[in-house]
Amino acid sequence: LYEKGRKKPKKSKQARTEIGVLEATGGTAAAAVCVAVSGYFNETRAERVACIDLSGQGVFSALYEGLHGRKCSTPAEFTLRGVTFATEATGDTLAAFFAKGYSVVVTYYGGAYTKKVEDFLRCDLRIVVGEAYPWMIRAWEHLEEALFAKREKLEMIALITGGDKGELPIRFDQILDMPHLSDLLYLDRKTERFFTKMFG
Repeated sequence: LYEKGRKKPKKSKQARTEIGVLEATGGTAAAAVCVAVSGYFNETRAERVACIDLSGQGVFSALYEGLHGRKCSTPAEFTLRGVTFATEATGDTLAAFFAKGYSVVVTYYGGAYTKKVEDFLRCDLRIVVGEAYPWMIRAWEHLEEALFAKREKLEMIALITGGDKGELPIRFDQILDMPHLSDLLYLDRKTERFFTKMFG
């Protein structure tokens, strides 16, 4: 699973962490970020990682079908490059993975208007993904009340997948241009360095 000359890093002593990922402007770019972040923590930081879908969109089921064909029955869980993906997740799935010894759970919450926004806000790390083209700015404006109205002190990161990040109408602790993800399963050096800087 590792390139020649690259050694598997030592296991970190990081406490269990839930990383919540929310989509700001529609689409499933946030799901792609979930896969990339999961791979980063598994390979670069040697964490035991699960990636779960609470969006109700069946994104990881579609991922499995895309890799194995639609005729294959999709399991409730499958492993891809060391990361466990849950295709039939519920609110209890998160606790179940932590109970099984997973140290990092990356959760895809779907769009910004999901009923699970409060769950997203309770995550240890919060990432909002979206585009910042002029016609997308209104979607970000609508986020302000949902994410910040009563949670002013919560830290959040905005990952911009297109457009000008300087045009965002609301403030985040970090606003970063997401590198192009050419291959979610094999992160290039640039993307690894980006995540290393982002997560500290």
